[in-house]
Amino acid sequence: MSTRFISQSNNHGGALVSKGESALGYRFWAGSLQVGGNGHMSFLSLMATEDNTSVTVTLPNGTNTLSGQTGTININLFGRGQSYVIAVENSTSGVIGSLIESNKPIVVNSGSGVGSFAVGSAGAGGQDFGVDQLVGAELVGSEYIFVKGNGNNSWENVLLIADQNNTEININGSPYTLNGNQVTLNEGDYLIIEGDKYVNRNMYVSTN
Repeated sequence: MSTRFISQSNNHGGALVSKGESALGYRFWAGSLQVGGNGHMSFLSLMATEDNTSVTVTLPNGTNTLSGQTGTININLFGRGQSYVIAVENSTSGVIGSLIESNKPIVVNSGSGVGSFAVGSAGAGGQDFGVDQLVGAELVGSEYIFVKGNGNNSWENVLLIADQNNTEININGSPYTLNGNQVTLNEGDYLIIEGDKYVNRNMYVSTN
């Protein structure tokens, strides 16, 4: 099942695709586009699939939610189907790298309204809605192939979030280096790979 939506101004659109049973999990990392404009937000939403579900959300350092929450948020969902939403406004990183853990299977969506990975003013000239249903860390892999769309390099980017410490990043079969050093991420760290790394409109990313 999928849903597509567009803003009242017709300037921004988005889509959300259900991942079915693959969406059920106990440990997730939230991602989103980067946001920077006034009133622009990133968010994560979680829903219990069983009664009496306990969830812990660990926000990145320095992240403040719309309701003033910081650090670790403990959530009790007493009924199956009960949900909880966390939103962050006017923060470039927003919810990126937030860790969601539960004692029973939950479903998590995360995204932005609106944002971009475009270089410069957090997406000037290329903002949109970006929403996805996440899969749990137990389904996270070490090899991915990304396919480039019809956008510019500045926003045809890839967001990676590490699930383990000392995660080395390789792009198209070679170590990804910055300032002469291979990029290595620790748990919860994220990396945005620019769109100029595609080869024939494909980008192969692997980790150790």
